[in-house]
Amino acid sequence: MATTQDSIKPALQDFYSTLYPHPLTNDTPQLVAFPDDANLPQLSSLQTAELDVPLRLEEIRPLISQLARNRAPGADGLPIEYYAMYSVAHTQLLLNAYNEACSRGKLTNLQREALVIVLPKPGHNPTNVVSYSCCHSVILIVRYWARFL
Repeated sequence: MATTQDSIKPALQDFYSTLYPHPLTNDTPQLVAFPDDANLPQLSSLQTAELDVPLRLEEIRPLISQLARNRAPGADGLPIEYYAMYSVAHTQLLLNAYNEACSRGKLTNLQREALVIVLPKPGHNPTNVVSYSCCHSVILIVRYWARFL
């Protein structure tokens, strides 16, 4: 039974590390064969070229107005309303960050960080690891990115 902060963290790590014991790999025969067997439509060279251009401000602006309000802030502590209020100033910064991510092929380490929060399930035994739910919070520009994609 884990009752102190020093014992709770290892108990949670142990529980979640054994929850899905089979590591996923990219070389599983089914994954390797999928693209060939799926009979997926192919993009034309023109369509591919259109997708490879840098993002434009006109594509980024609607994102801010479409995201839900009155939600928990991201790991950066800034709520959606902050980004909406200062959207003119943030749009160019978001565009630069997204185009940089596209050219690098990934977001920066800071952008990929998440805050993991462990919440007790109501009515469950708080001394049992399975009595907790985990949720995560990422910085809001990553939420925008996911919405954009």
